[in-house]
Amino acid sequence: MPIDLTSRQVRTVEWMLSNPGTQSIAGMAGELRLSPRMVRSDLDGIERFLNRYDVSLARKRGVGVWLDGEAGALDGVRQSLESLQDGDAIRVFSPTDRLSLALFELLSAAPESVTVEQLRSSLEVSVTSARRDIGRAEEWLAERDLFLARQPGVGMMVVAPEKAIRRSLVKLLLETLPDSAIITNTLSADWWRVAGISAGIRDFLRALPLFECHQVVQENAGLRRQSESGHPWLSVDLAVTVHRIRRGRTLELDPGELRSLRDHPVWSTAESVASSMAKLAETELTEGEIGGLTEHLLGLAELELPTQAQHISDDSLVSNAVALAAEQLHPGLADDVELRRSLSDHIERLQVRLRYGLPVHNPLLREVAERYPDAHETAIQIAGLIGEHLGVSVSNDEAGFVTMYLSGALERLRLRPRRRAIVMCPAGTATAWILVSRIQAEFPELDIVDVLSASSIQHDDIEAPSDVIISTVDIGSEHEGIPVVVVGALLPDDDIRRVARLL
Repeated sequence: MPIDLTSRQVRTVEWMLSNPGTQSIAGMAGELRLSPRMVRSDLDGIERFLNRYDVSLARKRGVGVWLDGEAGALDGVRQSLESLQDGDAIRVFSPTDRLSLALFELLSAAPESVTVEQLRSSLEVSVTSARRDIGRAEEWLAERDLFLARQPGVGMMVVAPEKAIRRSLVKLLLETLPDSAIITNTLSADWWRVAGISAGIRDFLRALPLFECHQVVQENAGLRRQSESGHPWLSVDLAVTVHRIRRGRTLELDPGELRSLRDHPVWSTAESVASSMAKLAETELTEGEIGGLTEHLLGLAELELPTQAQHISDDSLVSNAVALAAEQLHPGLADDVELRRSLSDHIERLQVRLRYGLPVHNPLLREVAERYPDAHETAIQIAGLIGEHLGVSVSNDEAGFVTMYLSGALERLRLRPRRRAIVMCPAGTATAWILVSRIQAEFPELDIVDVLSASSIQHDDIEAPSDVIISTVDIGSEHEGIPVVVVGALLPDDDIRRVARLL
């Protein structure tokens, strides 16, 4: 039965029913992959719909929104939405949804062609808007080294090896699935309803055996352990494999590579998983498919077993990355052992992922980029250094992980006990206060407890308790038991590093 809600409003209500309690507009927008403006514009229509079921949409400025009603009334809303058929709600897609829809259609069809008219019909937009969305999809594909070819009178097709197409589909799914499901590795049979997935994308996702592959992972002890230890995308990867096999697209490996994989003990585990997947694909998996599974399992095992040799070969890269962070964010980062270790481990894991074609997804990318913009900007530059060193293009997800390491290091600096410093100069006060301003800019964690002239300490004891003396005059390496560092009045970079080491 048609209702006066758009498909976007329907999924907003479904999401709120599945996530009871007060929700901020910004938080809802992030989960639903909408803008806050879109969420706000939909609330009045949602409220009118809810009122029919004796449920109100409570709103409080600065707090958020929530559903207010008896349990029976809320169940009535839920049942009403569950009974909806395709076409009952007007389909409305956000720009993000349209991009995902276009990519799903292009990648799913590959290497077959898709026409502009087909995409226009799926996206329910004008030809002009469809062409604009195709342009955005082409940029997304190019960033992942996939080419969108155009053939007059035929259409467009993604040109890439089967491995790359599957890897891109997995990446797209990880970007589309709710972060909560990815992080907690929980998928229920009706997950697309509670996750706030848009109507058009649901049509594609329903064709994927995501829940069934999630069960395959849970029933295999080895896969379940890997999934729980930081690789929740395993279910998604298996579902994409089944989807492509159903469409007649199989993975072919080089005969020599296949022989090497077949001799590996992990092959038997891959055969066991392939047996479960064959039931979903309704056909036996080829040796190439089993070889692909074996590669993934080997990669996952290697991620769990870091090698010391790789740390040595990447030491100069890590040193350059840490030096860049210290230069741009805080000189104290130069001596952060934990930051150095985190970057070293991450570079090693990145190389393993590249070697075995394993996907990577950072569900916290948007949040850390917004919360730590300076650290993220530096992380992007560090990702560039890593990419140049390895000869690859490093994704935004990888840069997001680097942002997390940098922000953690900055938090460690902030949590250090505040240090006290005395600034010492010749008689001129102008020089002293120039130095004070430079110190405060570079070392905000330092408390300047006193500013003295060099001549005054020859006659008087230092009264203010201090951890360090920063002086433009050479009075020795320490004074009255307090360490001294001699610097220039403008605190050049070399002096900043010396102060940081002393602190």
